[in-house]
Amino acid sequence: MRPQPSHRVNYLIIMLFSAVLLAPLIRGRTLYWGDISLYFEPMAKYAREAFLHGRIPLWNPYVLSGQPYLGNPQMAVFYPPTWLLAILPAPLFLSVMSVVHITLCGVFTYTYLCHWGRHRISALVGGLLYMGSSCLVSRLQFPSMTQTAAYFPLMLLAIDRSIERPCLRSMLILAGIIALTVLAGHPQMAYLILMSTLLYAIIRVLHHFRNIRRQRLTIRRRNIVATLSAGLALGLALTAAQIIPCVQLLVESPRRQMTAAQANRFVFEPSHLLTLIFPRFFGHPASADYWGGGNAWEPSLFMGWLPLILAGAAIKWSWKRRRIRFWTILGLFALWTSFGNSGGLYWIAFKIIPGVSSFHDPARFLFLTTFAIVVLSAVGLDRYLENSSRDTPILRWGVILVTVIPLWWNGLDWNPTYSPPVKESAPKIVEVIKKSIESHSRIYLPAHDLLGQRFISDGYSNYGIEDIQNQNGFISTLIPNLNMRWNIESASGYEPVPIYAPSVLDGLARTAMRRNEPNFSRLVGMMHAGLVLVPSSDHLFDPRMSELDTSNEYGKRFYGQIRAAVNLDTAPIAWTVHHSRHLEGKLRIPSALSAPDFLPQGTVILSGNIDPRSQYLEWMPEPTASEAYIPAVVHQHSATDYSILADCGYRPGILVFSVTAYPGWHAAVNGSDAIISRANGAYMAVYLPPGRSMINIQYSPGIYAVGLYVTCIASLLFSFIGVRVCLNSD
Repeated sequence: MRPQPSHRVNYLIIMLFSAVLLAPLIRGRTLYWGDISLYFEPMAKYAREAFLHGRIPLWNPYVLSGQPYLGNPQMAVFYPPTWLLAILPAPLFLSVMSVVHITLCGVFTYTYLCHWGRHRISALVGGLLYMGSSCLVSRLQFPSMTQTAAYFPLMLLAIDRSIERPCLRSMLILAGIIALTVLAGHPQMAYLILMSTLLYAIIRVLHHFRNIRRQRLTIRRRNIVATLSAGLALGLALTAAQIIPCVQLLVESPRRQMTAAQANRFVFEPSHLLTLIFPRFFGHPASADYWGGGNAWEPSLFMGWLPLILAGAAIKWSWKRRRIRFWTILGLFALWTSFGNSGGLYWIAFKIIPGVSSFHDPARFLFLTTFAIVVLSAVGLDRYLENSSRDTPILRWGVILVTVIPLWWNGLDWNPTYSPPVKESAPKIVEVIKKSIESHSRIYLPAHDLLGQRFISDGYSNYGIEDIQNQNGFISTLIPNLNMRWNIESASGYEPVPIYAPSVLDGLARTAMRRNEPNFSRLVGMMHAGLVLVPSSDHLFDPRMSELDTSNEYGKRFYGQIRAAVNLDTAPIAWTVHHSRHLEGKLRIPSALSAPDFLPQGTVILSGNIDPRSQYLEWMPEPTASEAYIPAVVHQHSATDYSILADCGYRPGILVFSVTAYPGWHAAVNGSDAIISRANGAYMAVYLPPGRSMINIQYSPGIYAVGLYVTCIASLLFSFIGVRVCLNSD
C-alpha cells in the first residue's frame, strides 16, 4: 500500500475546498435570499442586542403580538458559537457560521471514515462529498440545518469509540456531541440524527456482543450499555435549558394537531431521481426556470457522478459486510420516506413512530440518504484502492478533482449573495410608519404571502439579482419578519412553531379582509395594529381604514409594492373594561370574536384560569357602540417587563393587555400577586379593584428556571467527571 498523506494535508484540502465553495462569503459578501433575510438575520439581530445588554433573549415582542424567543427551537440560544453575536454583526455572524460548519461537515466526516477505512484518500473523498453535497449547500439559507448536520459523523464516531473502549472519557465525548447536536438549533435534523445513531448503536452493540468471548460477555455488556446510556442521559440533561422551553412551546402550538396531509408539504417526487444524473433537469432558481414540484432546494440530492458509481461498486463488492447493508438499507428507507404520503412509508412512520408527527417536509429525510451515499462511496473507493495495482498519485488527485468539480459547479450559484452597505439605513416606509402611528402600536400584514410571492417565489425572477433598488423594494415591504430590523412590532409574522391562540386571531382577521367583512378593522384593532400594509394590487374597502396619501413629496417610491392604511379602530395596548363573558373552546371563542355584536372596547371574553371575582362582571351592563376605549398608561421597561397604571373608577374592572398570553407571565396588582386569564382567546387579562391600580406584568418562565437548573447540575457533573478523567490520565 502506498504511503498515506498526512492528516494535516487532508484537513488543509477540506478547508481549501470550503473556501472555494463559499468564496463569496470569504470575500465579505452576505447571504440574503429567502429565510436568511426574512427570518434568521432579524432574529440574530435581536439576540445580538440582548447579548450586548447582558441578558438572555426570553421573549420576542415583534412577531405575532409576542412569541417566546428562548423556546424557539431554531434560535440555538445556548449553542456556544451563538455567543459570537456579542462581537459580530448578524450578517457577518451568519456568514462565519456557514463557512465554519460546512468545513466541520468535511472534517468530521473525514475523521469518522478514517476510523473504518484503510486509505485516507477514500475518507477525504467522503468528507469532500458530504460538505459539498447539494443537500447541505442548497440549505445555507437555513443555518441551523447545516449547524446540526455537522455533528452526525462525529456522533457515529463517538458511538464506535464508546463500544470499542467503554470508559468515562468515551461517555463524556458522546454526551458533549449529543448536547451540541441538540443545541445547534434544528430539531428535525437533530431528531433524524439521534434516531439514526440509536439504530446504529443497537446494531453495533449486538454485533459486538457476538464477537467477544463468553467469559467476558457480562462485564463488557454492562460497561458498553452503561457508557452509551450515561452519555445519552448526560447529553440530553446538558440541553435541558433549551429542550424544556421548546417542549412547552410545542404543547402551546398547532403542531400537536398537525395531520399527515399538512405535514406532507415538500416531498421528493420519483421524477426527482433524474437530478442524480441531470442536476438541472428541472431548471434552477439562478436561471429563473425551475419548474419542478415544491421549491428547488428541498428535493436537491445531486452529489456528482463518480460517487454513484463508487456506491454501486461498494454494494456489489461488499454486500456481505454488515456496515454496507446498514447504510444501504437506511439510505433506501430514507429515500422512500422522502416521497411523502404518496410513497406510503412516510404515512406509516407519521402514525406509529414517536416524534415524526411533529415535523413536516418529508424531503428532509434525504439528508440520511445523502450521508449513506457518502459512506458507500468511501467504502467503494477504499475497496478499489485496496485491490488495484494502479494506485498512483495521479489517480488519487484525479479522483479528488472528479469529485469536487461537479460539487463546485453545482453549488456555485445555489446561494446568491450581495455586498451589504457599510451602514444600513432604514427605508422610507419606516419613517412613515413611525410618523403615522403611536410609538407602541403595531403593523399588520394580512396578505404578506402575496408580497413574499412577488419577491421570493414568483418564478425566482429576482434570485441572484444584485440590484440595490430591488433589495430596497423588498425590504420596504416589511413582510415577516423584516419589521424586526427596525424594532417595529407586528400583529402578524412568521414562526415555524407559533402559539396557537394569536394565530387563530390572525386567521380571523385575514378571512374578514378576504370577504370584505365589516368587522375587519375591529379584529385588527384588538391586536393593537394601527397600520395595515397590503400589496398595491389590493384595496381596503373598510371605511374604518384610512389609506395614507402616497402623492406627498416622497412619492410612491416610499411604498414600493405596498399600500398603507391607518386603522381607525385601533385599541390601545392596554385598556380596561367593565363587562366580561366566560367562554371556553377553540370554536366558541373565535365565533364570539367574529360576531357583529361583540364590542372589544367594553367587553372581554375570558378563558383559561379565571379570577373568581371577575365573574361578577358578567352581570354588569353590556357596552354600547358609542363607548370608547378606556386606555391604561403603559410604561414599557423591556420586552419582558411592563408597568401599567389603570383607573377603573368606582367599580371593579378587567385590564386587557394585548400581548400574547403564555405560561411564564406573572402579574401583580398593587404589589399583590394576581391571576392572568386569557383575554379574547389570545391576550392577557387581569382583574382590577375599583379606583387606581398599578399593575406589574413580567415574563419570568418557571419552566426556563427548571431547565437551567438541570443544565447547571449536568454541567457541574460533566466538569467534575472531566477533571477526574484528566487527573487519572496524567
